[in-house]
Amino acid sequence: MLPGGHGHGEELFRYAAVMDTVLRNTIATIAAHGWAVQIVSDHGCGNDHDHDRPLFRSGRDPYLYTVGLTAAGLPELLLQLPDRNTVGWIQTGQRMLNGLAAHTLHEELTVGQHLPIRGGLTVTVAEPAPFSRDTGRLWPGMAYRLYGQAKVRVLEVVPSW
Repeated sequence: MLPGGHGHGEELFRYAAVMDTVLRNTIATIAAHGWAVQIVSDHGCGNDHDHDRPLFRSGRDPYLYTVGLTAAGLPELLLQLPDRNTVGWIQTGQRMLNGLAAHTLHEELTVGQHLPIRGGLTVTVAEPAPFSRDTGRLWPGMAYRLYGQAKVRVLEVVPSW
C-alpha cells in the first residue's frame, strides 16, 4: 500500500497515464522534428499563457533539455532557467534549445564553445554538473528512458543573460 493509505492507487494510476501520454507525445515529436524539448520542475509543465504569472508553484528553478539528438549520435542539450520561473521564460528557453538543436545537426557543439544567439545573447557550452535523481540535481530522465543512461551524453548551454 502507498503511504497515506486509501485513494493513492487512483492517483498513481492517473500519474502513470499522464506519463504514458508524455512519452508518446515526445516520441511523436522526435519522429516529426528529430528532437523534442522536455521541461522539468517539481510540478511539471503547466499550460498557462499568462506571461506574468509563475508557471510552477514550488519555486524550484525550471530546466529544459532536448530528447532525440542521441539518436543522431549527438549530445542532448540542457538549459537551466535560474530565477526565470514564468511561461515567457520557458518559451524563450524552448526557442533557444530548438535553435541550438537545429544548429548542432550541422555543427556539433563542443565544451568551451561560445555561440551568438538571437537578442544579442551568447551561450557558452559546458559540461553539466553530475546528474543524480537522489539529490534533486538535474536529471534528463526522458532521454535516459528512451536511449538508456549509458548512451546519453549531455552538454549544458549557459546563456549570457
